[in-house]
Amino acid sequence: MTITNTSLPEKKMPEHDVESTAAAVDDQKAELRELADAAPEEGTIIEHYAAPETVKSFLRKLTSAGVELRGLEPVPWQDRTHTKYYNIMTLFGGSFISLLPISIGTTPTLVFGLSFNHAAAMIVTMHFLFILPTLYILTLGPLLGMRQSVQFRYVFGKYPNLFFCIVVILEIGIFGILAAVGGAECLAAIRAGTLPIEGAISIIMGVAILISFFGYRCLHFVCQWIWIPNSICILILVGCAATGGLKNQLNPPSSGVAAPYLSTIAICAGNMATWGTIVGDYSCYMPATAPRKRIALYGFLGLYVPFTFMTLLGAAIGGAIPANPTWLAAYGQGSFGAVCAEILTSKVGNFGRFLLVILGFSIVTTSARDMYSISISLVGVVPWLRRVPRIFLLILTAGAMIGIGIAASRSFLPALGALVSIAGYITGPTVSVFLIEWFVFRKANPVTMDPRIWDDRKALPSGYPALAACLIAWAPIVLSMSTTWYTGPIAKHTGDLAYELGAVSSILIYLPLRALEIKYRGRL
Repeated sequence: MTITNTSLPEKKMPEHDVESTAAAVDDQKAELRELADAAPEEGTIIEHYAAPETVKSFLRKLTSAGVELRGLEPVPWQDRTHTKYYNIMTLFGGSFISLLPISIGTTPTLVFGLSFNHAAAMIVTMHFLFILPTLYILTLGPLLGMRQSVQFRYVFGKYPNLFFCIVVILEIGIFGILAAVGGAECLAAIRAGTLPIEGAISIIMGVAILISFFGYRCLHFVCQWIWIPNSICILILVGCAATGGLKNQLNPPSSGVAAPYLSTIAICAGNMATWGTIVGDYSCYMPATAPRKRIALYGFLGLYVPFTFMTLLGAAIGGAIPANPTWLAAYGQGSFGAVCAEILTSKVGNFGRFLLVILGFSIVTTSARDMYSISISLVGVVPWLRRVPRIFLLILTAGAMIGIGIAASRSFLPALGALVSIAGYITGPTVSVFLIEWFVFRKANPVTMDPRIWDDRKALPSGYPALAACLIAWAPIVLSMSTTWYTGPIAKHTGDLAYELGAVSSILIYLPLRALEIKYRGRL
């Protein structure tokens, strides 16, 4: 099947021709609906599983009970019924009003040595800049009715798209594992020596798999309410910290070098831009008529606002740790979880231990959400896994995350900044080529992304221009990255420029290669 590079209806029309505009929009919606009707329903997906009839019968019962079994398959028009658009806000807000962004926020002050004022200015402005592409990509989910990894097939092709799926698994796995380790540190700090961190990680992952087992709707439901106890607990943490030494900030003089600021930019890119590779997974069940501006606003309120506020709190605590001997001693004994324990128990005693339980489990929706996205992306890496029910892939994902999380817990905070920066490096080229494809070659026209060809290797792009652009971009990334594990030769002189150079390089490579491919193929 071939598709032509059709663009949106011609906009050169008489000045007040509202009727023509409305008719053009209606025509596009009708075409989108016709294309979406070809997507498989959940019942037909079960029939393709390589499983005995008894297992299929059990899976049908799970579907009736609300368990989601749909994997990569596009969502048909009639199943796009999720109109609670504010759930985008509660989904991300519920998972980000938690310990994870607080612990990430300690990096600019505690690790990079910035003052709180400088770190705060960088966090607020850079988060805002890097959230914009993510918000735009979020609004494409309802329009296309496709998972994010399926949308990227229209850039990377069917088989080269496994590169993108590996990217998603790596970057989202980083956040899910960091969240679990951070929460486990809090649980282990309730009474030192009673619960090993390995056991705490397993407990958190066990709860996370229960949530992600039921899928999309269950994640939205849990996040709709979990932010309430999390917010109360964090407000108490702020109050205890404010009366216990938060004002004792180290204010190092400006060194006049750019390195700590550029490293903070890399952290901010990892915090915000990374979600552009999965946001479509959480809006693809919404109707194509969903208000895009409102969805973007809900995404802003759920992603930018809580993550930024939590990161600012972390920066304040990170700047105060060296200036408070008891906090510094706790940090030396058990990393950031022990610092939270010291802040709370020193002010509210045993009630602080109860709050540590809430803080520890505040990240469970983050791990559940990321586990959910990884289990879907696995099908993109190994296509024959499409015949395996998603819930079994989920169990496999959970086991891997527990093992890696236990290993990561042994050097958590030193690894934290490096891993978040690497997530940003990975995201830069992939998101850049996707947006170039959408705006430059597809003219932002959803009709050009025909869901009927989502699994057709010949009809999809070859993917080689995108793959080449992303792989070649890693040359400047490696030369200009700066982490606790490795510093490239360019970064030694300038600071961390890996995200910026990686994104720009991928765009410059992709534009001519994709144009040549379209000219050679005669179609998108």
